[in-house]
Amino acid sequence: MSSPKAPKAPTPPAAKPQPTPAPKPAATNSQLPFGRTHFLRMGLGVAVLLVGFLLLASEGFVDATQFSVSLWVAPLVIAAGYILIGVGILHRPKGPKANDA
Repeated sequence: MSSPKAPKAPTPPAAKPQPTPAPKPAATNSQLPFGRTHFLRMGLGVAVLLVGFLLLASEGFVDATQFSVSLWVAPLVIAAGYILIGVGILHRPKGPKANDA
């Protein structure tokens, strides 16, 4: 008795090798991580900081019971300067262009 042979399953065609993707070009040294607006904001923040520290040092002895520019205004100006520097560093511009020229 001979046993019936099972039909052979078709063999899948050999897979074609996929081309490897080209490596992305490395960032060149001419590209800066910050654009012009970033540097302007950071520069403005540093200028505001300088004004705040000048206000802080403008008065000698400060009586805490009376209003004083160096006691009330200068710390707020200094905080605003640090905030401007942080905004200058962290702000991402909208649109396709990452750096302004």
